[in-house]
Amino acid sequence: MPTKFEQNKEDCKEKQPCPRSRGIKALIIFTALAVTSLGSAAASPPSLTITDADNGGSFTCRVGELITVRTRNPATGGYNIVNPVFNPEILKLQAKKELPPEPAPFPKLGDFGTLVFEFEAIGVGETNLTIEIARDWEVNKSPEEYLKVKILAVK
Repeated sequence: MPTKFEQNKEDCKEKQPCPRSRGIKALIIFTALAVTSLGSAAASPPSLTITDADNGGSFTCRVGELITVRTRNPATGGYNIVNPVFNPEILKLQAKKELPPEPAPFPKLGDFGTLVFEFEAIGVGETNLTIEIARDWEVNKSPEEYLKVKILAVK
Protein backbone atom coordinates (compact mmCIF):
# COMPACT_ATOMS: atom_id res chain seq x y z
CA MET A 1 0.00 0.00 0.00
CA PRO A 2 1.47 3.39 -0.99
CA THR A 3 2.09 6.08 1.60
CA LYS A 4 -0.02 9.25 1.61
CA PHE A 5 2.87 11.17 0.03
CA GLU A 6 3.25 8.58 -2.73
CA GLN A 7 -0.51 8.59 -3.36
CA ASN A 8 -0.55 12.42 -3.62
CA LYS A 9 2.37 12.24 -6.02
CA GLU A 10 0.53 9.68 -8.17
CA ASP A 11 -2.71 11.79 -8.11
CA CYS A 12 -0.76 14.80 -9.39
CA LYS A 13 0.83 12.71 -12.16
CA GLU A 14 -2.57 11.42 -13.28
CA LYS A 15 -3.87 14.99 -13.69
CA GLN A 16 -6.13 14.52 -10.69
CA PRO A 17 -6.76 17.60 -8.53
CA CYS A 18 -3.58 17.83 -6.52
CA PRO A 19 -4.12 18.54 -2.79
CA ARG A 20 -1.26 21.03 -2.93
CA SER A 21 -2.93 22.94 -5.78
CA ARG A 22 -6.09 23.29 -3.66
CA GLY A 23 -3.98 24.95 -0.94
CA ILE A 24 -2.41 27.28 -3.48
CA LYS A 25 -5.85 28.20 -4.88
CA ALA A 26 -7.10 28.92 -1.35
CA LEU A 27 -4.06 31.13 -0.70
CA ILE A 28 -4.66 33.05 -3.94
CA ILE A 29 -8.34 33.60 -3.08
CA PHE A 30 -7.48 34.70 0.46
CA THR A 31 -4.86 37.15 -0.85
CA ALA A 32 -7.30 38.60 -3.39
CA LEU A 33 -9.94 39.12 -0.68
CA ALA A 34 -7.42 40.77 1.64
CA VAL A 35 -6.24 43.16 -1.08
CA THR A 36 -9.85 44.01 -1.97
CA SER A 37 -10.74 44.81 1.63
CA LEU A 38 -7.62 46.97 2.04
CA GLY A 39 -8.53 48.86 -1.11
CA SER A 40 -12.01 49.67 0.16
CA ALA A 41 -10.63 50.85 3.52
CA ALA A 42 -8.16 53.11 1.75
CA ALA A 43 -10.98 54.59 -0.33
CA SER A 44 -12.78 56.04 2.71
CA PRO A 45 -11.72 59.55 3.70
CA PRO A 46 -9.23 59.87 6.53
CA SER A 47 -10.51 61.12 9.85
CA LEU A 48 -9.35 63.17 12.81
CA THR A 49 -10.76 62.80 16.34
CA ILE A 50 -10.64 65.69 18.82
CA THR A 51 -11.45 65.25 22.53
CA ASP A 52 -11.59 67.39 25.68
CA ALA A 53 -7.87 66.72 26.18
CA ASP A 54 -7.16 68.56 22.90
CA ASN A 55 -8.69 71.86 24.09
CA GLY A 56 -6.54 74.76 22.88
CA GLY A 57 -4.73 72.63 20.30
CA SER A 58 -4.14 73.11 16.58
CA PHE A 59 -4.83 70.49 13.94
CA THR A 60 -4.15 70.14 10.23
CA CYS A 61 -6.42 68.15 7.97
CA ARG A 62 -7.08 67.75 4.27
CA VAL A 63 -10.15 68.92 2.40
CA GLY A 64 -12.58 66.01 2.41
CA GLU A 65 -11.32 64.71 5.74
CA LEU A 66 -13.83 63.96 8.47
CA ILE A 67 -13.34 65.57 11.88
CA THR A 68 -15.04 64.09 14.94
CA VAL A 69 -15.26 66.10 18.15
CA ARG A 70 -16.05 64.01 21.25
CA THR A 71 -16.68 65.96 24.43
CA ARG A 72 -18.25 65.37 27.81
CA ASN A 73 -21.85 66.54 27.98
CA PRO A 74 -21.78 69.58 30.31
CA ALA A 75 -25.45 69.28 31.33
CA THR A 76 -24.47 69.26 34.99
CA GLY A 77 -25.26 72.67 36.42
CA GLY A 78 -27.93 73.30 33.79
CA TYR A 79 -25.57 74.00 30.89
CA ASN A 80 -26.54 73.34 27.31
CA ILE A 81 -24.35 73.29 24.24
CA VAL A 82 -24.77 76.29 21.94
CA ASN A 83 -24.34 75.53 18.24
CA PRO A 84 -20.61 75.17 17.39
CA VAL A 85 -18.92 78.28 15.99
CA PHE A 86 -16.71 77.85 12.90
CA ASN A 87 -16.15 79.20 9.38
CA PRO A 88 -18.77 77.49 7.14
CA GLU A 89 -16.53 77.96 4.09
CA ILE A 90 -13.98 75.61 5.68
CA LEU A 91 -16.02 73.18 7.79
CA LYS A 92 -19.46 71.67 7.41
CA LEU A 93 -21.33 70.19 10.39
CA GLN A 94 -22.53 66.76 9.23
CA ALA A 95 -24.06 65.40 12.44
CA LYS A 96 -24.53 65.95 16.16
CA LYS A 97 -25.15 62.99 18.48
CA GLU A 98 -25.80 62.68 22.20
CA LEU A 99 -24.50 59.40 23.60
CA PRO A 100 -25.68 58.13 27.01
CA PRO A 101 -23.18 57.65 29.85
CA GLU A 102 -21.03 54.53 29.66
CA PRO A 103 -22.58 51.70 31.65
CA ALA A 104 -20.71 50.99 34.86
CA PRO A 105 -21.38 49.06 38.04
CA PHE A 106 -22.15 52.38 39.73
CA PRO A 107 -23.21 55.48 37.78
CA LYS A 108 -20.74 58.35 37.90
CA LEU A 109 -22.11 61.44 39.59
CA GLY A 110 -22.65 64.23 37.04
CA ASP A 111 -22.04 62.01 33.99
CA PHE A 112 -24.50 63.09 31.31
CA GLY A 113 -22.80 61.16 28.51
CA THR A 114 -20.84 62.33 25.50
CA LEU A 115 -21.58 64.79 22.73
CA VAL A 116 -20.25 63.90 19.29
CA PHE A 117 -20.00 66.44 16.48
CA GLU A 118 -19.03 65.26 13.01
CA PHE A 119 -17.58 67.79 10.56
CA GLU A 120 -16.18 67.62 7.07
CA ALA A 121 -13.41 69.90 5.85
CA ILE A 122 -14.88 71.42 2.68
CA GLY A 123 -12.53 74.32 1.93
CA VAL A 124 -8.91 75.37 2.28
CA GLY A 125 -8.11 77.75 5.12
CA GLU A 126 -7.91 78.21 8.86
CA THR A 127 -10.77 78.42 11.33
CA ASN A 128 -11.36 78.21 15.03
CA LEU A 129 -13.81 75.51 16.02
CA THR A 130 -15.46 76.56 19.26
CA ILE A 131 -18.02 74.66 21.33
CA GLU A 132 -19.84 77.01 23.68
CA ILE A 133 -22.16 76.40 26.63
CA ALA A 134 -24.91 78.51 28.20
CA ARG A 135 -27.70 78.28 30.73
CA ASP A 136 -31.18 79.01 29.43
CA TRP A 137 -32.04 81.32 32.33
CA GLU A 138 -28.88 83.45 32.02
CA VAL A 139 -30.24 85.64 29.21
CA ASN A 140 -27.93 88.62 29.84
CA LYS A 141 -24.76 86.52 29.81
CA SER A 142 -22.77 85.52 26.72
CA PRO A 143 -22.12 81.80 26.16
CA GLU A 144 -18.93 80.44 27.72
CA GLU A 145 -16.18 78.76 25.73
CA TYR A 146 -16.18 75.03 26.51
CA LEU A 147 -13.79 73.64 23.91
CA LYS A 148 -11.77 75.52 21.29
CA VAL A 149 -9.32 74.23 18.70
CA LYS A 150 -7.78 75.66 15.56
CA ILE A 151 -8.26 73.76 12.30
CA LEU A 152 -6.05 74.27 9.25
CA ALA A 153 -7.54 72.61 6.17
CA VAL A 154 -5.15 72.03 3.26
CA LYS A 155 -5.53 70.44 -0.18
